[in-house]
Amino acid sequence: MEGVRRRLVAVSAAGLAMFACSLGPNQQQPLRTGSDIVVGIPISSTGNLSLESGMAKQGYDLWLDWVNGHQGGITVQGVKHRVRVIYEDDKSTPLLAGQLAEQMISSQKAQFMLGPYGAANTAAVAAVAEAHHVPLISANGSATSIFSKGYRYVFGVQTPAVRNLQAIFDLGATLNPRPTTVAMLSASDPFSLEVAKGATDYAATKGF
Repeated sequence: MEGVRRRLVAVSAAGLAMFACSLGPNQQQPLRTGSDIVVGIPISSTGNLSLESGMAKQGYDLWLDWVNGHQGGITVQGVKHRVRVIYEDDKSTPLLAGQLAEQMISSQKAQFMLGPYGAANTAAVAAVAEAHHVPLISANGSATSIFSKGYRYVFGVQTPAVRNLQAIFDLGATLNPRPTTVAMLSASDPFSLEVAKGATDYAATKGF
């Protein structure tokens, strides 16, 4: 998180220096307004992930409304910064998600990234964010493959995929009569496969 802190401080440092020069020694420093904090979000407006991505975008929009509308922005060392979000359609394609992340950081000057929906798309964005030392919050991708590469700028906020269904087997073990066998159906994407393997491995430890 030190990298995150340095980036936030850098955003406000110039404004702090200029304003400090105008204050006398006994003046109380008022809250000041600095430049926008730019957040890039590749999201699937089209393609097979568009439904889930639409719900993820609703969550991001709710956060943005709360930060700017109710809080007036994010305060960093006495300077208030509004948040500006850049959305781009990754068309449910990991390769395009990575390319958009590169564009957002290099051309549109995104200082932070919020993850797209889906493990594969998130993994592509995570690689770009790490390469540029731009913090990424992975809010919709929890596959272990995203977090097993030693990245220092990628942060997860979800239960790891391998643990998603453990509570189901904990519940099943309390039933009477107790189930004895398990059938697992899964899609072939990285996230689904991790969930399925984690579930069947855990089921065996519970005696199913």
